[in-house]
Amino acid sequence: MVSTNTPPQSRRHSLPPPRQNPSPRLLRPRLRRFIELILAGYLFSSSIITSMERYAKEVAEKVLEKASTLCTDFNSELKVEKMVENGDPRDVICEVAARLKVDLVVVGSHGYGPIKRAFLGSVSSQCAQTLKCPILIVKNPN
Repeated sequence: MVSTNTPPQSRRHSLPPPRQNPSPRLLRPRLRRFIELILAGYLFSSSIITSMERYAKEVAEKVLEKASTLCTDFNSELKVEKMVENGDPRDVICEVAARLKVDLVVVGSHGYGPIKRAFLGSVSSQCAQTLKCPILIVKNPN
C-alpha cells in the first residue's frame, strides 16, 4: 500500500514579479488595453479608440472656439486662454484654477434635483467648496 500524503500536482502559472516603479511608457499600452477590454463591456480595437479620441478632440476644439468667439464678441479686450484637460471635472477645474491663479471661475449648473445630484455629484458645488478664488455659478435658463 502506497501512502499519498502529497497533494496532486496542479498547474501553476509563473508570472514575472511586479515592477516597483513601472515606467510611464509601459503603463500607457497597459491602460489602453484595459480601456479596450472594459469600455462598455465590449472589446474595441485600438483604431476605434483612436477615432473616438480624435472625435473628442475635434468636439473640444469646436466648443473652445465658440466660447472664445463669444467672449471676444462681448469684450474685445478680454484675454482668452483655451486648454483641454482630461479627468474628473471636479478635480481638474480646481487644480487648473489653483495652478493658473485665476481671478474668477465661471461654471454652469445643470439644475439637477437632489437625487440626480446625489448619484452624479455636482461639479459647481465641489468647485465652490474647494476653490480659494471667487466662483460664479451660471444657472441653466430652461
